[in-house]
Amino acid sequence: MNNRDLSEVPHDIPVSSTRVKLSGNQITSIPAGIFKGLKQLQHLNLEFNRITLIINESLTGLNKLWHLNLRGNRITSFPDRVFTSLEQLCVLTLANNRIVLIRNKTFTGLSHLEALNLRNNNISCIESGSFSVLPRLYTLYLQHNRIAIIQNKLFIRLTVLQWLYLEHNIISFLQNGTFATQIDLKGLCLDHNNISLIQARSFVGLLSLKYLYLEHNQISSVVNGIFAQLSRLQTLCLNHNRIPVGNNGSFTGLHNLGHLNLEYNNISKISNGTFTALSQVQELYLGHNNISLIPNGSFHGLGNLIKLSLQCNNVLLFEKESFTHMPKLCSLILGKNSICKIEPGSFVGLRVLVGLALHMNNISVTKNGSFINLGWLGSLSLAQNRISKMESATFTGLSRLKFLYLQYNRISMIKPRTFSRLTHLESLFLHNNRFSVIKSATLAGLNHL
Repeated sequence: MNNRDLSEVPHDIPVSSTRVKLSGNQITSIPAGIFKGLKQLQHLNLEFNRITLIINESLTGLNKLWHLNLRGNRITSFPDRVFTSLEQLCVLTLANNRIVLIRNKTFTGLSHLEALNLRNNNISCIESGSFSVLPRLYTLYLQHNRIAIIQNKLFIRLTVLQWLYLEHNIISFLQNGTFATQIDLKGLCLDHNNISLIQARSFVGLLSLKYLYLEHNQISSVVNGIFAQLSRLQTLCLNHNRIPVGNNGSFTGLHNLGHLNLEYNNISKISNGTFTALSQVQELYLGHNNISLIPNGSFHGLGNLIKLSLQCNNVLLFEKESFTHMPKLCSLILGKNSICKIEPGSFVGLRVLVGLALHMNNISVTKNGSFINLGWLGSLSLAQNRISKMESATFTGLSRLKFLYLQYNRISMIKPRTFSRLTHLESLFLHNNRFSVIKSATLAGLNHL
């Protein structure tokens, strides 16, 4: 009975029905007792109608209902205890309505509810105790609303909650103990809010948390020890904030963190010891900041790091042993910086590096031994620099290199045997330079090209 332009709920629904689909019609109301005889009904879909109001008697008789879908209607509020008769309800979908207020007795009686979807409404107020009657709630969707404040005890009885979505609201700060009873919570989404302040004990109690999303806020500092109890956290996204510097102690306690995103902040300096506690991190994103210098010890402690992105910063130079503490690093992205030169030995210690991106810098000369000891390197990008000449032994040691990008430079001449050691090279990009002819001897030995 979907999309039949019905203006009311039919009176002749078979009493043996277990599923009723009435989505995409013109239904504006649900009369009292209309479903009273449907004692076997488990799924009721009323999404995308024009329902504005549900009265207490609208859902009477649906004792076996498991899933109620009211998404995409015009509901603004609910009377108290409107769902009381739905004793077996597990999934309630109220997304894409016009709900403004959640009262503390709205969900009374839903003791078996496991998933509650309230996303894409206009909710600005949730009364204290509104979710206290939902002891089995597993997933709560509250994203895309107008929530500004999370009351301290709002989630106090949701002890088995595992996924909480609060992104795309207007939350400005997090109070101490906000999530203190969510000991089973695995995922917490707080991205795309206006959060500028996170109190020191805001995340206390989140002993099982694995995923924390705080990107696209206005966070200007990370208090030392703020993540100390999140020992199981695997992913932390802090990108698109206003964090100015990484401090020693900012990430204390994150012993199992594997992914850290700090892109699009105001980081200008990486202090020694900033990442010391992150021994299990495999991916670190620091792109689109204001970092100009990478001193020795910047990445001390990142022994399991596989990917490091520093693109789109203001890096002028890095010291010879800046990357030596990352023996498992496979991908290093330094593109779109202000690097002028690569000193021999700059990448000492990166023995398993596979990809190195240095495109769109200000490199003018490549010296002999610049990439020595990078025996596993498969891809090297030096495109869009200012390279005018290359020493004949520039690429010494790159025996496994397959892709070499040198386009859009100022190369006018390539010395013989410059590429002779690149016996596995498959692709060589030299277009948009300043030479007119490449001698055949220049490409001698490149049998896989």
